Amino acid sequence: MKNRKVTIFGMGVSGLSALRLLHREGADITVISQGKVDFWPNLEQILKYVPREKCYSQEEIKLDTELVILSPGISKKHPLLKDIKVPIWSEIELGFKYVDAPIIAITGTNGKTTTVTLLGEILNSMGHSAFVGGNIGIPLCDYPFWKKKAEYIVLELSSFQLEAMESFKSKVAAILNISQNHGERYDHFKDYVSAKLNITKNCESFLYTNEVPYKGPGKRIDLSDIEMDWDLTNFKIPGKHNLKNLYVIYEILNILGLDLKKAEGTLSSLSGVPFRMQYLESDFPLCVFNDAKSTNWDATLTAISSVEGDIYLILGGQKRGKGDSILPHLAEIKKHVNKVFLIGETTDSLAREIGDEAFAISCYKLETAIEEAHKESNGTLIFSPAFPSFDQFKNYVERGEAFSKLIMGES
Repeated sequence: MKNRKVTIFGMGVSGLSALRLLHREGADITVISQGKVDFWPNLEQILKYVPREKCYSQEEIKLDTELVILSPGISKKHPLLKDIKVPIWSEIELGFKYVDAPIIAITGTNGKTTTVTLLGEILNSMGHSAFVGGNIGIPLCDYPFWKKKAEYIVLELSSFQLEAMESFKSKVAAILNISQNHGERYDHFKDYVSAKLNITKNCESFLYTNEVPYKGPGKRIDLSDIEMDWDLTNFKIPGKHNLKNLYVIYEILNILGLDLKKAEGTLSSLSGVPFRMQYLESDFPLCVFNDAKSTNWDATLTAISSVEGDIYLILGGQKRGKGDSILPHLAEIKKHVNKVFLIGETTDSLAREIGDEAFAISCYKLETAIEEAHKESNGTLIFSPAFPSFDQFKNYVERGEAFSKLIMGES
């Protein structure tokens, strides 16, 4: 990479990590992001690695580069990338060049964060040092700065990241499921599926489930017939969907040739993932679960089906443009849920489709939804939005933290 002209397009978490690594490697770096440079929120960090005159707004530059490192939030169809003849890599592809351990790569529409987290916990508890990163929030380009060598690299990969892969190779690649999602990015469902299937390129072993619309090479497992030689009485994370996640982990460990009995002994220590059906212990009159990571209907339907009794659901967020209608799912929601509190940009459209003001309360704001839910005295409150967070929050983490603080009575 020394002296190679590299442009980093998008200066979020992954872009900043790529910048740090490329600076270490002596690349000739230019960075591009949205908005006026002087107003970039992380400009101070960026200027540690590249001079101000090499920072540009995407509206004021024409690319002159040998390589583009593309943020997952930016499509390869962006006008700035039109007709360029140089490689376009994700931050994952760049980080891969500096990895010295076998990679376990996991994708899927739902469950990938939980699966990656639990697999990392199990490996570490077994004494196998694991770096857990990717779409989960820790960029792969952070790994070269680790002080110790990992025995395994466990990566959560999104369809966005998988769009820009070239030579990335994994020891085990797994797809948990694929259902309609990211209508704002993909014109057709087949395009989304195709992006997910990029994970199969160059992998040594491929594992997929019956919830993936794919027929081809690899090991297919049936999630309707789960068979594990483990005693699951110590596995305390709720929901059938988490048993499915665990089954995929079981099969990955089996492919790796690791001691399954030793892995079984770690189950009691597993704690789950923040903002994915996370139980909140509080003085709220209802039992509360924070499922703020939900950005699609399947995730929310899974959440409400994992709890018994009276359920109150907080639903809504940023419109996607495709797959937003609640009508195909309304009967299933009404089967499980007593009342819905609608929030976000989707409030009015969902309320019109539901057409029942007693069942669906238009709240718009999260604070109002929680105030309305507080009037109920028995049952479970689930915050599982089914839509992206960007209408009112920076990301799903900020959304989840805001919900937890409100439930706990914190300002």
